[in-house]
Amino acid sequence: MAIEIKTGKIVSMVSYPEYDPNVWIEGPDQKTYDQIKYAVTNGTIREAPYDARPLTGEAAEMENYKHPRSIVPSGSVIKPITVLLGLQEGIIRTNDQWQDSGVYQYGRGSDRIKNDNRKANGMISPEKALQKSSNTYMARIGEELSKRKRGASAPLLQSYYHAFGLGIPTGVDLPNESSGKQDYLVMDKNYGPLAAMVQASFGQQIRATTMQLAQYSATLANKGVRLQPQLVEKITAPDGKIVKSFQPQVLSEFPQPDAYWNILTNGMVLVTKPGGTAVRAFEGLPYSVAAKTGTSEQDIYVPVTINDPKTGEKKTQWKMHARITNGVSISFAPANDPKLAVAVVVPEGGYGGRSAAVITRSVYEIYDKYIGIQK
Repeated sequence: MAIEIKTGKIVSMVSYPEYDPNVWIEGPDQKTYDQIKYAVTNGTIREAPYDARPLTGEAAEMENYKHPRSIVPSGSVIKPITVLLGLQEGIIRTNDQWQDSGVYQYGRGSDRIKNDNRKANGMISPEKALQKSSNTYMARIGEELSKRKRGASAPLLQSYYHAFGLGIPTGVDLPNESSGKQDYLVMDKNYGPLAAMVQASFGQQIRATTMQLAQYSATLANKGVRLQPQLVEKITAPDGKIVKSFQPQVLSEFPQPDAYWNILTNGMVLVTKPGGTAVRAFEGLPYSVAAKTGTSEQDIYVPVTINDPKTGEKKTQWKMHARITNGVSISFAPANDPKLAVAVVVPEGGYGGRSAAVITRSVYEIYDKYIGIQK
């Protein structure tokens, strides 16, 4: 998903697997629909199923249960919002320095948050925390937020997410757009603000569509100005006369000090530099990219039919099938004068820096070739 930052114009929107939409001119027969039904839903704006083809019927349905759908936990791409919240709410300062030991204990000390492979990053700043994708740094912000705001923590976090288009419709002119899933609200209700804020801080408690993630990235680049995604640039008559043109539409503004936006941008640029999580994906480009990768964990459950030992009746139970990881990436470029924002989600893609970020680079290269990203 790619969107022009200054206008909101959508320049690329891909939902895979694809199919030929011309079948809807006359309407597909049942056989054709059975062949395309896993590709019909636009996975960039709502939840699309796993493509189980060539399996059909019950076998396809069972295979579907074993894989994530297109809306997955967003993972570490959420961390720029956590850092911004920490700065704005006075939890951290622009010159903050914190010792990252690789493991963060919170609450009574029995609960722990770990970095990937328990990596200890040493003394880090907000920018370095983004570059290294430190879970522990974010958990520290989440815990402090819960202590200061208590029951008001989740509504405050929600206001930040909504400012960037997460948890609300993007406004794109397409039917049945999903608002994503705000899992942190459920966790807050069931377990309280401490668990909810800590778990949300590094991206495991919100699920967003790719369209939302693209709008979020563009809003970061626009310093809090959120534009409506535009599918149509203009409508012209057969003689070439413009019947209607479409102008950028500002949906909301979230003003913050330039120093805060600079920290987010600089941290995201460091993600693409040596020591960052996406250095290989973006190395060698003639312009600087501000990026954040995410690798979200997700437990997959499948239905299992058993016989009730008391009644003998068959009933369905849910059994854990696997824990998978999804690759996610948000970015904008050029970092010093942003023109294009790109978001990519690869269910079961593993590390975002090795899957989603690689696809992202290709989008930038194609856009630069045919339109020009530095013009």
